[in-house]
Amino acid sequence: MAWKKSGVRFPSAPPSPERAHHADSPGYPSLLSYPRPTFVGMEMTPSEVGARAERAVAFALAVAGKRVYLPLFAPHSRVDLVFEDSSGFHRVQCKTSRPRDGAISFCTCSHTGNERLGYVGEADFFGVYSPQLDQVFLVPVDAVPERECHLRISPARNGQIKRVRWARDYAVGANAEPLRRLPFVA
Repeated sequence: MAWKKSGVRFPSAPPSPERAHHADSPGYPSLLSYPRPTFVGMEMTPSEVGARAERAVAFALAVAGKRVYLPLFAPHSRVDLVFEDSSGFHRVQCKTSRPRDGAISFCTCSHTGNERLGYVGEADFFGVYSPQLDQVFLVPVDAVPERECHLRISPARNGQIKRVRWARDYAVGANAEPLRRLPFVA
């Protein structure tokens, strides 16, 4: 039975705070069974943003025909998921992008404490989820700068065409084809 509060419908009642640790037991929805509602002025936590990116990347890779594996005992490790294709296994660090002047950008290092740590040698790809485009991009770790990467969606205002990372070249999944056909990304 669904319940309704503030105009948001849920498939079943969420667990009470004292029973939240039993979220996967019968009668309680799992974390993946429904999204946490967001209201104006109510932002997602960094963990929720990361979990959303991990789900989107895993789904896009699975739709693209890859076998996707999630770590069971290391949820905060340097690798968020592993996928398998014809060339072997690949480690993926998932990121959420932000729109910026005709491009999307994402951090290519972690900010643990006051120390920035890159992912070279620890992950093979960044799985980048763009909520604004509802699109996933798979970017090799070795092909990006150490701190931040930009993937162009539209041409640069200054006309630069050399050394531009086009988002279309890294798009994954069912939404990749429309992105490749956009006239301004040719």
